[in-house]
Amino acid sequence: LSNNPTKYLDLNVNVSGIIDVVYDSYFYLLDFDNKHSLMVFYKTPNNFTLYSGKKVSVTGRFCYDEKNFRYHLKQFDNSHIISELADGV
Repeated sequence: LSNNPTKYLDLNVNVSGIIDVVYDSYFYLLDFDNKHSLMVFYKTPNNFTLYSGKKVSVTGRFCYDEKNFRYHLKQFDNSHIISELADGV
C-alpha cells in the first residue's frame, strides 16, 4: 500500500499489523516493522477486544480523506472484518 497507494484506492484490501492506539471508532495499525501506520475506521468486533499491541488482520475499503490529506481503511459492510492473529505471526 505504501509504495503505490493510488493503485489500491477504493478497493477492498486486507492488511495485517499491530494495533498502536485505539479510539472509539478508529485505531492506528502499525506494520510489523513499525515503519508505516494506517488509520482504520472499524465496526466493533464481537469476539474480542481491541487493544494496543494486539496483532490483527483487517479487511476494509482503502480510501483517501481529501480534507485531512491522508489514506485510511474503512469498514463498510459485513465482508470487512478484523481477525485476531496468533502471537507467532
